Amino acid sequence: MLRGIRLRQLPFLLAGLASSVGEGRAFAAALDLTTASASITIERVGGIGKLHTVELRVQGTGITSATITPTGATAMTLTKTGDDFVSTLSFDSEALLNTAIPNGAYRLDLNGGGRTVDIGFTRLSVPSPAISNPNPLLIQPPGPIEVAFAACSLCTGTADSVTAKLEQGPSSLATAELSSTDISWTPSDGMGPLELAEGSAFTVRISHSAVRESVLTASGSDAFTFRNGLAQSDAVVFETGFAPPEGAFCIVANETSPATLDPLGECLDLVDLELAIADPGGSFSIVAGGMDVDYEFQVRPGGKLSGVVTADLEGDAFKETSTLLEGRIRGEAHRLRQRVKFRLENAPPELKLKVHIEDLFSIPTGILSRVQLTRGVLAGAKLREEIRSTLPLAYAPLGWRLDFELTDSTPIQNASIQLENGRTFALRGEVFFDLATDRSLVELASRGADAGVRASIRSLAVDDTDGITAGKLAYRILGQTGSTPLP
Repeated sequence: MLRGIRLRQLPFLLAGLASSVGEGRAFAAALDLTTASASITIERVGGIGKLHTVELRVQGTGITSATITPTGATAMTLTKTGDDFVSTLSFDSEALLNTAIPNGAYRLDLNGGGRTVDIGFTRLSVPSPAISNPNPLLIQPPGPIEVAFAACSLCTGTADSVTAKLEQGPSSLATAELSSTDISWTPSDGMGPLELAEGSAFTVRISHSAVRESVLTASGSDAFTFRNGLAQSDAVVFETGFAPPEGAFCIVANETSPATLDPLGECLDLVDLELAIADPGGSFSIVAGGMDVDYEFQVRPGGKLSGVVTADLEGDAFKETSTLLEGRIRGEAHRLRQRVKFRLENAPPELKLKVHIEDLFSIPTGILSRVQLTRGVLAGAKLREEIRSTLPLAYAPLGWRLDFELTDSTPIQNASIQLENGRTFALRGEVFFDLATDRSLVELASRGADAGVRASIRSLAVDDTDGITAGKLAYRILGQTGSTPLP
């Protein structure tokens, strides 16, 4: 019952009370703390910390102010944000964050002492995902990619998570929720592994998050939930290069007519006499020291000469003396040097001769300059004979064909070089492909008894339509070397 108020005054009193409520002058709600939380977020890019934040949040009713004070430190004031009181702290490094928010006791004070509680805080041991693949410093091949990272053994709670995301610019290409034991992830398009396009940039991100809750009691027997959370993420920005070339390729140099090396016209055709090869082996006759001498030799793949010499040392028209010759050919097509040497010995009559034949010749000009030097003892007398001559080349320059096949496996097993005279040398080697430039290095060489033939192509570029489109070819065939840009 209301005393001292007449009944006719009651309507006016109720109207005034309603007006006071409308103007916000109602009685304050009872103070009740429901939740306090500390959430740490650390974001890395390529293992380097980029974001280090701590959010302190208090929720409840009847709260007008809130501070949190670490033991022995200055109080941190939380700002009213919506219905909550929040403080978000940012740091330049994880070390500064750890110094400012250490493990230990924190005093939470509400409404200037209306509620207080000491909260023991221990940072959760959530590890960084520490992405180890892809490596941001390396260009990745297009196609599927496997992301490798560290597991989060702590992320086993119902509120915990391990998430993976692949992005291209602003677009999300793939996401996945992973388990606490996962250490790898292959992005999928729902049908299978996602095929990453060549020559593109991507970002992959792995996030570990864990939350632990406990029920504490503040002064006034006010029970509330303390939520302790930590999230660690690592992101890697990487690029894809180009797909390695595959297919069979061939190059033909200086093929004569009719075409025998490339009758179908399927090879890259190079026409330049500087690329021609000489194979000067065969049978020859000379006169040395007044004696008839026959010799024959073959050019080995590496340029060495090997053969047999027969001579008539007794002047009876029979070449009864035989010996071995040796020599070498080397140089480039415009300047080749060939040396042949052998010994002739017989007794009686006393005869010891050394014969050296040196040929300098040019394939483009077709001219050979020869110096034949014979030295030694003939019939007891010293002999030194030098014969100089200029001759036309006695053999035609040869064209040649290089074949090789590139596959998804690095070793090249079935390459070859074939000369127009039918001599063929099997080659083996490797291809080194640069994902970033879409260029290859091809290294080929013969082995075993045919060792000495080599071919390499630097900065090789190919496409599906035109085959070989660029590169620099270098070779060594029968001791002769050369190089040329492609095509």
